[in-house]
Amino acid sequence: MGRIVEALPSRDKLIRHLRVMICHVANTKGNLTQTCSILERPVHKLLLLNNETNE
Repeated sequence: MGRIVEALPSRDKLIRHLRVMICHVANTKGNLTQTCSILERPVHKLLLLNNETNE
């Protein structure tokens, strides 16, 4: 699961790719570490799970 951080328009000004931030938490010898990565994914391979509004 990840969070969209940027929408990338194509040459025809349509959003076709997104940058998604994915974070992993690991427990190594009692120490919690968080590693985050940013992936570029095509829009048609993503699924909206929660549509929050801040109203």
